[in-house]
Amino acid sequence: SAQPSTVISSSEMNHKVQKAANYKPLHSADTSVLLKYKDGSDFKLALNMQQFSPEDISIKLNGNELTIEAGTSEEQFHQKHHIPDNIDLDKMESSFSQDGVMVIKAPKKN
Repeated sequence: SAQPSTVISSSEMNHKVQKAANYKPLHSADTSVLLKYKDGSDFKLALNMQQFSPEDISIKLNGNELTIEAGTSEEQFHQKHHIPDNIDLDKMESSFSQDGVMVIKAPKKN
């Protein structure tokens, strides 16, 4: 049976989180952030969201500020990330892997 597609409603931007294959993480001090972009490159953020399902997660983009929120009855998650000016926000994509890693990426502007 097909999974219902996840539609995240937001006043700033409607954004779908797509299912993706497993993601191999890089180690990071912050357990939830697996990968953060380097300055001068494309924006890429990988978050360990194993305790949540895509339906629990909302992604909001307000100007250059990316807010990721998720919640279940047991656990709340809230994070903000600043996106550099050279990133094309219109081309932002996010995916949620089977092992609970959410990847948000957007290319540099040409």
